[in-house]
Formats: sequence, C-alpha cells, structure tokens
Amino acid sequence: MNTLTFLPVLLLAIPPIVPQAHPADRARTAAAIRQVLMACIGHAQENKGAWPDDLASLRGLPPEAADLVYIKPIHPNKSADTQVAVHEAYRQPPQQLNVGFVDGHVELLFFDQFQKLLEASKARNQSK
Repeated sequence: MNTLTFLPVLLLAIPPIVPQAHPADRARTAAAIRQVLMACIGHAQENKGAWPDDLASLRGLPPEAADLVYIKPIHPNKSADTQVAVHEAYRQPPQQLNVGFVDGHVELLFFDQFQKLLEASKARNQSK
C-alpha cells in the first residue's frame, strides 16, 4: 500500500490547532477585566445597585476593554461569585479564556466550564 493512501485518514485524526494566547496577553486581559469590574461595581454603588447598561458609559477603561464582552447583571446580588459579567471576546471557541464575575474576581476557565456558567448567568438574568 502507498503511504499517501493513509494521509487523509491521518489528517482527520489530528485535532485542529487553535492558537492560544500568550501568557502576557492573558495577564493583560485579566487586568483589563478587573478594571472593568471595578468600574462597574463603582457605578453600581453610585446608582442604587444598578450596573451600567454598557461599557461605553464608563470612563477611564483600558484600550483592551474594546475586546471584551459585557453582560449586564440584572440581579447582581444573586450568586455573584458565579455570575458572569465580562469575558474575552472570541471568534472561535478558545481552549481557555478570562472571565470576570459580578463579585469582582477574574478566573481563567476552560471553555466548557465558561459555557455552563454563562448559560446559568443568562438564565439568572431572565428570572424575576
């Protein structure tokens, strides 16, 4: 048998390579998420607990904030330590990404963990 016959089968067995962020980029993004969270928490303290409608209404955010996704928490006091408020934007699902929570902490999560928390956060926002 010809080795070229096995090439298509071999190529199907190799998982696609998704570029991973450099550790310095991860640290910079985590710092930007922390700054956004602190600005949002400050906004909430000045506005009877209401978080901003969007990030554009906040001042002094780092340039990296433009590459973040913000999800306004409707019920910020419900499970604040697991409620997603900010995360890295992505085109293809990454292996890991930085996620900011309503209580102000940031975690580097695997994508499947993130998806579960994001779905729970969206459901929490829709409940009354």
